[in-house]
Amino acid sequence: HELLHQKDIGFLIVSKYHEVRMYGLLWLVKQYASSKSITERASILEFYCNHFEYVNNWDLVDCSAPNITGTHLLRDIDEETALKQLLAWCQNEHLWTRRIGVLSCLPFIREEIFEPILAVSKELLDREENHDLIHKASGWMLREMGKRNKSMLLDFLDENAERMPKVMLRYSVEKFPRTVQKKYLKRLPVVNRKRARGSSPLPLKQTKSKKKK
Repeated sequence: HELLHQKDIGFLIVSKYHEVRMYGLLWLVKQYASSKSITERASILEFYCNHFEYVNNWDLVDCSAPNITGTHLLRDIDEETALKQLLAWCQNEHLWTRRIGVLSCLPFIREEIFEPILAVSKELLDREENHDLIHKASGWMLREMGKRNKSMLLDFLDENAERMPKVMLRYSVEKFPRTVQKKYLKRLPVVNRKRARGSSPLPLKQTKSKKKK
């Protein structure tokens, strides 16, 4: 099928309806994947960044950020500049921009480049990020890193487990044996440890009801 014009995609992305915004973002992802030049990809990236305010739910972020911002930073931007941009997004006051920063680490992780997610996770801990959706996203990305390099995740947990929010920690250790999970959960402050027992360890999945996750 012929790709939609960017103007038409923009019309979809600013819709008041969640499903329409999702449709527009999926078209933008397709447009980015089909682009042939750095200039064209940079133009799509700029367009996406200018519409961050409409990428305003966890599933909208998750379907688009790794495939646009993450892929662009990995493929077309030098490592130092890419890392600065990821950290800048994670420091933003806008919740969904912060989640975009976290999810944009996924293409790096898939290429076994772990510095971005380690730096982003430490930044979120240092700034005492307090939103559950960011805790889930960062724990998820750490878990993805651990699938590829278990020792790096263990080193991060050894250094930071005590100050990790309960949900972030649970998501990050989910693939470990139960004994290892318990070892790190016991390092949480007592109040967080009690709450963590009742937290769902399930990974991020889209639900039919479109509830925020």
